[in-house]
Amino acid sequence: EESAGLPVAIVRPSIVGASWEEPLPGWVDNLNGPTGLLAAIGKGVLFSMHGDVGCTADMIPVDTATNAMIAIAWYTAVECPKQVLVYNCTSGQINRVTWGNLETFIKENAINYPCHNTAGVPNPSFTPHILWRDTVRFFYQLMPAYAMDFYLRITGQKPMFVRIQDRLTKAVATLEYFTSNEWHFHNDNIFMLL
Repeated sequence: EESAGLPVAIVRPSIVGASWEEPLPGWVDNLNGPTGLLAAIGKGVLFSMHGDVGCTADMIPVDTATNAMIAIAWYTAVECPKQVLVYNCTSGQINRVTWGNLETFIKENAINYPCHNTAGVPNPSFTPHILWRDTVRFFYQLMPAYAMDFYLRITGQKPMFVRIQDRLTKAVATLEYFTSNEWHFHNDNIFMLL
């Protein structure tokens, strides 16, 4: 509404994850969002999330989103479109992967390419049932965390596993809305830009 006479575009990336190619494959500058949860699964400290295995896991690599923003800025400055264009920088329309596909992929790769110093065997699952998620969290995440912290205390070390579980709970809560719902984005403006 306020962009009259200005070269403005709107870029809407979906869930932004680790890089595809630049600066190097898998690069990420923090463990927020899906990358941190994948790391937690690989380390064997996250076992269950609320989600629908049939919904699209619409994630986009950070370098793809960044490169799209650069290309969109160039196009908007050079071509000066008459209206504000909205660019949905998403992957679901181009390369659909479901949360169920991701769950299977993680299980297979956690066995074939295990992380170092895991707290448990990675076995993630998405469930549509919040009660089941909470039950799994209690028995497979919280109880072992309290036991490990108890051991750390009696051996004179600083406890950390309950704190990790608290942080994981908050991180999972931010993503579960997206793992439990599905949206269908149209990438027409991205295809036009290509």
